[in-house]
Amino acid sequence: MISREYFRWPGVARAGVIALLMLASVGAAPGADIKLEARLIWATNDQNSPDPKHKPVAPELAKWLEKHYAWKHYFLVEKKESVIAEGVTGKFVMSDKCTVELKNLGKNVVGANLIGEGKSYSKITLGLPPGESLGLAGDSRNDTAWFVVLKNTGDSTPAAPANSATNAPKKP
Repeated sequence: MISREYFRWPGVARAGVIALLMLASVGAAPGADIKLEARLIWATNDQNSPDPKHKPVAPELAKWLEKHYAWKHYFLVEKKESVIAEGVTGKFVMSDKCTVELKNLGKNVVGANLIGEGKSYSKITLGLPPGESLGLAGDSRNDTAWFVVLKNTGDSTPAAPANSATNAPKKP
């Protein structure tokens, strides 16, 4: 199990880098647009979010988060969708403090840059096949955390194999 102390380690919490990729399928044809969904999540062990506008995440997403993160409760802060053409960088402004820049590198490979309060927390490039999700995390404070979960919501068209990457251990 990942303890909350893990996220306070220098170089991990301060760098704000957690990348998890679940892989089971393959990428789409070259030159294809990529359809992405981004969700800003607030994680806590408290029963309620400090902001009454935050709603608990859907049960399917909660199960995915519980497999990979140490908190008990997850709340949706913002959800955005976009289609990004190959070679183009799109920007998801998730809140006044959180932005994700995503570049479609083709064959369902994305370059992601997570920015929190003007600071780049995580830059990563990896495969994100249709139906798969990736979590990018920022600093944790007061036994809470925030992260953006990206999901490729496009069609499953086999082509190139995806890459896997993880910068944090999974819960046992």
